[in-house]
Amino acid sequence: MPPSPPSPKSPHAEARRVRVATFNIHHGANSRNVLNLESTAHALEALEADVIGLQEVDRFFGTRSDFVDQAAWLADRLDMHAQFAPTIDLDPSRRSVERVGISTRRQYGVAVLSRFPILESHMARLPENRLIERRAVLRARIDADGVPFAFSVTHLALGPAKSRRAQFRAAREVAFAGEEPAVLVGDLNAAPSQVRDYAVFTKGLIDVWAAKHRFPLAKRLLGRTNPVLPIPMRRIDYILASRSIRPISAKTHRTHASDHLPVVAELEIPHADPATK
Repeated sequence: MPPSPPSPKSPHAEARRVRVATFNIHHGANSRNVLNLESTAHALEALEADVIGLQEVDRFFGTRSDFVDQAAWLADRLDMHAQFAPTIDLDPSRRSVERVGISTRRQYGVAVLSRFPILESHMARLPENRLIERRAVLRARIDADGVPFAFSVTHLALGPAKSRRAQFRAAREVAFAGEEPAVLVGDLNAAPSQVRDYAVFTKGLIDVWAAKHRFPLAKRLLGRTNPVLPIPMRRIDYILASRSIRPISAKTHRTHASDHLPVVAELEIPHADPATK
């Protein structure tokens, strides 16, 4: 799907409407934990998104994902650019050597898929300790038909909450560095009802879902993303934006392609003043 044209009513002279999404793909396993990467691709296709942040992505990781480089496979399947960042990086195993070669690392992490060119990218490790899984943030600079912006993806720790908040603060420093408009998406593993976490997540930023669903009942009952079965109970997958960005819409997409639902939003990205770059 081609990118949406700039809005004629935009207050920004060269603004660009961009559809962004976040999806924890559960290493290509569906809601019943059965590997089906084609189902993941169908779910992503249905979002009609320009830029997507993925979590729980395998790269030659193991038998659970059939030793596939999932970010590359999905990019090829969807005709998108891809950038992958490993949060876990392991030596080859006997099985991986047999399947994909002796020099191939077994990796798991986050990825960006983009219909627009990815101008540059880098990964930063997040604070960790021996009790929690390694986490990272991947920041990509995207050229949306001449309107550049930063798009970052992360996946925070399940707990403890103090560690999760420290990880978010570190991810935020990376994601919102610089003067360009910026978006941070991901599975943050805390719902808005976890008030201290949510206050850290949203300080100085736009929670796009909340900005477009202001009625109390909608904020309480809609937008839940995990688990898919039997019904979603928590909103833990977020699209956060810098305040120069205008949210147009936000919705979840019903699918059984993962144990999370994807979230997709249309945003109006302003063209940064060259004098401020």
